[in-house]
Amino acid sequence: MSGLVFGTVAWAEEHGPSKKTTSSDETRAQAEKGEAQEQKLSDVFKAMDENGDGHITKEEGPKTHTWAPGKFEIKDLNDDGKLTLKEFTGWRTAPRTKKLAEELSEKTFTAMDSDGDEKIHKDDEWFGTPEDFKKKDLNGDGFISKEEAKKSRAKK
Repeated sequence: MSGLVFGTVAWAEEHGPSKKTTSSDETRAQAEKGEAQEQKLSDVFKAMDENGDGHITKEEGPKTHTWAPGKFEIKDLNDDGKLTLKEFTGWRTAPRTKKLAEELSEKTFTAMDSDGDEKIHKDDEWFGTPEDFKKKDLNGDGFISKEEAKKSRAKK
């Protein structure tokens, strides 16, 4: 009898209505997405690095990219006036960037609001992680309004 049960379970797993995604499949998909995003950022960096010296200065960027007010300075993690590829791709997870996203001051809010509509969309110039965004988006509408930013500051 146990052989029949085992065989039925094996058949159901192989031929059932849906095969569950394993955590390793999800992890692999996330890694591939991350690699694709890293490559895209690397390509953007190379396009912005007009003289090919491995750095982007504030003067180089505007020809191919518009900087939100204060954005260059936030990405310039070592304050040397130029961005390396590591700074360009890794600034969102840097401790000082996380602190800016956490505090979400009016100045930081303005820097993130790239289109000036007085709300930050997750695809705008959000400085934090997706998890940080969800915490600040109090009503879950996909935007952080000025009011939500004020409320998150008041909680501190």
